[in-house]
Amino acid sequence: MKKGIESDYRRYWKKICSSKGHIFFQLTLLYDSGDCGACTVIADSLPVKTCMMLAVDAVGKKLTTIEGLHDDPMQRAFVEKWDFQCGYCTSGFILNAHALVTVHPDATEEVIEEWLSSNICRCTSYQEIKEAVLSVLNEQRGRPRNRR
Repeated sequence: MKKGIESDYRRYWKKICSSKGHIFFQLTLLYDSGDCGACTVIADSLPVKTCMMLAVDAVGKKLTTIEGLHDDPMQRAFVEKWDFQCGYCTSGFILNAHALVTVHPDATEEVIEEWLSSNICRCTSYQEIKEAVLSVLNEQRGRPRNRR
């Protein structure tokens, strides 16, 4: 894709995402093997793959889906770093990354890579996703967030 077209495309999707009042929608039709992580939700502050969880296991837990984040810094970082293409894995990655920065505000690059390895994306590189996580961590640590 030519540079000008790519940046126009990014601005277009940012505009759509922003104008909807929320950025991403939770996916519902997924696999049931736990491999991809697209069905990830947060259960009591930890990421859980719902395809591997029985409904009875959710009783008494605080569950958060992508809609429950309400314009979270991680969602904004994913848009700024352009960390998604087809969107299939996006909600799972955002929820996983959100849980990561909540549970490990001092996460190192190694910890980030370990957490991100539980999700699969076949469209984009994991480098942009890692950059989004690092930008949110830096912001939480009082450092400026570098934007593309």
